[in-house]
Amino acid sequence: MKTISNRIKYAYIIVLALIMTACHEKKAPEIETTVDTVIKVDEENDEYEYDEVKDTTSAQVAAWLQTVSMDSIERLLCRHDGKVVTPDGQKLHVFITDVLCCLPEKAMDYPFKEAVKKLDIIDHRSPDGRIRIITWNTGMGGSCPDNARYTLFKDNNGRIHSQGSNHDEAIVLDIQQLQDNKNNTLYLTFDYFLEYGSMGAAWVTAWYIQGDSLAKAPVFPNEECEVGLESPILGGYYPVQKYEYWSSIYELVGRNLYIIIDEIDQSINDRYNLYRWKGDHFDLMGEVGNRHLHTSLRNYVSLEGNYVTKDYRVRIDRMENNTYRYASWRRNKQTDDLPDLVITNGKYDKKKGCYLFENDGYYYRVTTTEEENHLIVEKDGRTVLRQNIE
Repeated sequence: MKTISNRIKYAYIIVLALIMTACHEKKAPEIETTVDTVIKVDEENDEYEYDEVKDTTSAQVAAWLQTVSMDSIERLLCRHDGKVVTPDGQKLHVFITDVLCCLPEKAMDYPFKEAVKKLDIIDHRSPDGRIRIITWNTGMGGSCPDNARYTLFKDNNGRIHSQGSNHDEAIVLDIQQLQDNKNNTLYLTFDYFLEYGSMGAAWVTAWYIQGDSLAKAPVFPNEECEVGLESPILGGYYPVQKYEYWSSIYELVGRNLYIIIDEIDQSINDRYNLYRWKGDHFDLMGEVGNRHLHTSLRNYVSLEGNYVTKDYRVRIDRMENNTYRYASWRRNKQTDDLPDLVITNGKYDKKKGCYLFENDGYYYRVTTTEEENHLIVEKDGRTVLRQNIE
C-alpha cells in the first residue's frame, strides 16, 4: 500500500510540474524575432525581391515607428541588416526606407553613425544643411549594385520632406551649391552609377528646392539638367573605397565646374570640359587641361601615365604630333608646381613597353610591364639612376 501511495504522490508532483510549465509558457513575454525579408526568386540569374508581409500596412509601420526612439530603431536596423520585424501583436517589416519616409523630421539631423558603418550607407549633406541624401546598396543587384536613394530636405517654410526610390538609383559622392542672380540656391549632386561589371557612368545634376519637392534645374547647355560621361574606366572603380579618384572626374571651384572628357572609344584623357556659372545657367567655355597641373603643362592631347618613385613624380603626356612629353618633380613637390625637368619629342617602344626620352646626353626610360616597372636614366652607356615605380 505504501508503494502505491508513493507512486500516486510522484505522479501528482509530475502533473503539477507540467501544469505550472504550461502556465508559465502562456505568460512568457514575446521575444522580438526577425524574419528574412529577402527571398530568392531566380536561382539561375541570382535575382532577389522583397517578401511582403500580408498582415501589415504602411500605416501600421508608420504608427509603430512613432512609438520608439531613433537610437532604438538604428540599433534594430543594424542588428538585422537594415530590416526588422516588430512583434507588436503582428509582424511589421521595417526598413531604413520606412524610417526616412515616416520620420523625416527626426531623420534629417540624426547621425546614423552605426548604420553608416554596418549597412554601407553613403550619407552626404549640402553645405547649408538643407539637403541630406542617403544612398545604399539594397543587396539585390549582385555585381552591379541596385541602389536605393532617399533625399531629406527643408523647404522655404522650414518643413522637412522626404523623397526617393528603392531601385536603380545613382549614389551621391558629394553635394555642392551655388547662388543664382535671384539669391536662390542651386544644388549640384555629383552622382555615380555602376551600369554593369565593366561600365560606369558619372554625372553632375542640378537641383532647386521648389515648394515641397526637390526639382531638377535645366541650367546646363541645351536646357539639360545634368552633364557627365560614361566609360569602362569608371566601371573599374567603386567610389565607397575610391573617393580619392573621383576628385579627378569632376570638380567645382568657385563658379567653374570641371568635368572630365571621355573619348569616342570611352577612354579618359585627363582633359576637361569647363562650365562657368553665369548666375542663372552654365556656359560651356571649352576644353582645358587638368587644373592641378602647372600652367606650362596644360597643352597636351592625353595623359599616358602618372608614376611615383622613391624620389620623383613623373608624368608622361601624348602631344599633338603623336610624340610624348616627360615632366618630373622631386617627390616632395606637387604637379601644380613648376616641373624640375621637361623633355619633349619622346617615343614609345610598343615591343618593349617603354617610353624613351633623350636630354643633353642623358637617356630616360620609363617601363611599365609585368616583367619590369622602372624609371632608368643612362649616360654614356652607364646607368646613373634606377628606381622602382610604386
